[in-house]
Amino acid sequence: MHIQSMSTIVSRAKPCDEIIVIGDFNLPSLFWRPSRDGFLYPDPNHSTFHAYALDLLNGYSAAGLQQINCNANKNGRCLDLCFVSINDTTPLLALAPDPLVKNVAHHPALVLSLDDRFKVEYREPRTRLKLNFRRADFDGLLNALLTVDWIAVLNPSDIDLAVNDFSSILNDLIDAFVPKTRYRSHKYRPWQSPALRRLKKLKNSALKRFSATGALFLCDHYRKLNYEYKRLRRRCYSNYRRHIEGKLRADPKKFWNFVNEQRKESGLQSTMEWAGEKADNVAAICRISAAKFSSVFSNVILTDGEISDAANNVPFPGHSMALINIDDNAILAASRKLGPDGIPATMLKKCITGLLTPLTHLFRLSLTTGRFPTTWKQAFLFPVHKKSDRSKRSCATNLLCLTSFVFASFVHRHQTDVIYTDLSAAFDKVNHRITVAKLDRYGFSVNLLCWLESYLLGRTLRVKIGDEISQPFVATSGIALGSHLGPLVFLLYLHDVYHSLKCPRLAFADNLKLLTESRTSMTPLISNNNSTYSHVGAS
Repeated sequence: MHIQSMSTIVSRAKPCDEIIVIGDFNLPSLFWRPSRDGFLYPDPNHSTFHAYALDLLNGYSAAGLQQINCNANKNGRCLDLCFVSINDTTPLLALAPDPLVKNVAHHPALVLSLDDRFKVEYREPRTRLKLNFRRADFDGLLNALLTVDWIAVLNPSDIDLAVNDFSSILNDLIDAFVPKTRYRSHKYRPWQSPALRRLKKLKNSALKRFSATGALFLCDHYRKLNYEYKRLRRRCYSNYRRHIEGKLRADPKKFWNFVNEQRKESGLQSTMEWAGEKADNVAAICRISAAKFSSVFSNVILTDGEISDAANNVPFPGHSMALINIDDNAILAASRKLGPDGIPATMLKKCITGLLTPLTHLFRLSLTTGRFPTTWKQAFLFPVHKKSDRSKRSCATNLLCLTSFVFASFVHRHQTDVIYTDLSAAFDKVNHRITVAKLDRYGFSVNLLCWLESYLLGRTLRVKIGDEISQPFVATSGIALGSHLGPLVFLLYLHDVYHSLKCPRLAFADNLKLLTESRTSMTPLISNNNSTYSHVGAS
């Protein structure tokens, strides 16, 4: 009955509760051995474990309680035991120097000291307010957007002020028509029940105690908890899967989210290390990832002569490129992704007719003034595996072309010489001044060049992992990944390299293969392209 009562008390205890059980347990056959962590464990070499003692020790161990009294009576026995919740340090338990009651030889008076170290501050789970666009009044929001006189309220000359006016009005309308919900960020998986989480803590605690003492009864106790944990985990996961499968028709999105979670691999490890700093939590991993990404960018200062030499091989197109005309169709075809502003694609899709007028005004003003809005230069970086885009022309097509070239060379009984090149961090090390100089030789107009230079310079990035966001850092080089304009700028940046090479070549992103059909050696290929690589300017 005593063990059952203790189990009930522990199961109802809150995370901030400290449990202390002290009294005469009348176990003279147990001898206690101290350990480094301050707790006492039964000495298996000198103790006698009868059935009651084993049940008591197993029950208290399962409840996460450990014994701390090492003060023996005049017979060298510890009859009065004190069990406390497991913490990093143990409270001080000593003989009372001046007992308040009559001193009993077999039960000396004890003093238990609890200081501030054992005051556990309970913190509520972290909650945040989140816009619930699923319950938004999109019809009311669209009507409100259509009633705004955007031409009158938006600044007609300063793009940054115009964007700020637009964002302020849009955020006010979103607050009025989109409700907010409070949500909690959970660290457990949805199928992990409270009983399973509690059993996992007990199992880990038992393993820690067994590792510290090596007692056989603690080993048996750990094996029993581990077996119960695995069995309960399989049952909880099976019940959760059946629950998700049963809601396929009612909530298909939740079902396919679960399926996709099982398919994909997480690109992040539980621990990461960079530049001598180790990270074992999401916030620390987010911080060192930001430091790693910011170190990749180049901040090389080049002279005007070096920039001119780097852009010297760019062919003249024979015509100039004027400003781009922005109309409603161009805005409708734009990509809609969730960015730092928090506006999802659902809102843009349902309210696009109310946003055409202000967006058209902002885009035209940006191109006319040659300035890209500062607010729109902010972006998130998500650490993921590096993958290639296999749509349209992919690396498979590249390999097929190479194979065809090699087979054709075999037909003529010639050998094929290939040089493989790969630029390190090519997309992140594109020099902005060289890019603008090359685009100038391509025939871009002055306003368009100013706009592209403003687009490249001063971009602010932050690493985001789950709910954690790093401190912002500036991209001193490179192009905007994940955008439509970024890959186009990179191709124009390297186009003079392909134009200057005097041999067959195959390119895929920043990878380049130089081919030649030769009867003897690679000397002709190397001699023809040595001068080219000294002037490409691809830093």
